[in-house]
Amino acid sequence: MHITESPYVQWILKQTGRQEQELREVHRSQSSILIEEHSLTLQEIIAHLYHKGAKTIKGLSKDLSLDPETVKHYIDKLRSLDMVRIELNKRKSDMTVHLLSAIIPY
Repeated sequence: MHITESPYVQWILKQTGRQEQELREVHRSQSSILIEEHSLTLQEIIAHLYHKGAKTIKGLSKDLSLDPETVKHYIDKLRSLDMVRIELNKRKSDMTVHLLSAIIPY
């Protein structure tokens, strides 16, 4: 059996494809409404904030290789779930994102 035929590898490829599709849709729609609560990208952002601490939108964008506007939509979703708080940083004209809870509600 070739490695790409492995059920685990097939699952990973499916998840990656789903994540890429979601990122395209969120970027195109310019809204957080399409983001599901169990989104892999949301989980990545939560894990990043948990391990690295508070970050700016620009910092998250750079660290996760995502467009800053797309990151803002994911942060909006996390805010609607009461998982982060935003602090306006006037000097850097950016927002700092603080993780409130590392417990994922699903």
